[in-house]
Amino acid sequence: MFETILSIIGLFLTGGGLIYAGLQISQTRNIARGEFLLHLDELFQQHIEVHTRLRPGGKYATGKSKPSSAEEWIAIERYMGLFERIKVLIDSKIVDLDTIDRLYGYRVFNIVANNTIRHIKLEQEASSWRDFIELWHALERKRQKQGAS
Repeated sequence: MFETILSIIGLFLTGGGLIYAGLQISQTRNIARGEFLLHLDELFQQHIEVHTRLRPGGKYATGKSKPSSAEEWIAIERYMGLFERIKVLIDSKIVDLDTIDRLYGYRVFNIVANNTIRHIKLEQEASSWRDFIELWHALERKRQKQGAS
């Protein structure tokens, strides 16, 4: 009888410990996710010039102007490459598409809005930009579903 009571108490303590450990793991995961997103923001800061040029009203907005030097094209390619890495992170389930859309989706659409960039990088060189194109299309499908809801 006494052993049964001790076993039951042991089970409750073990269950409580498992619940506590699960909560700790969840909290650690949320902290890591937050740190990851802050680091992603730091990476985007390295591309602020291209981002600014692609924003509405910017130098490259909706094809008003186009990149004219090798250095400008390299900067655009590096910026687009960051989105390709984000697509890989989405595929690996490290970050979700909804979060990327809320925080950075508009940036993808700013890139695509430039006719020259879209034509050269996403049409003529499409095989080299598969991950970017897949991310763009995934964001479009997500937004179309939201619009239909």
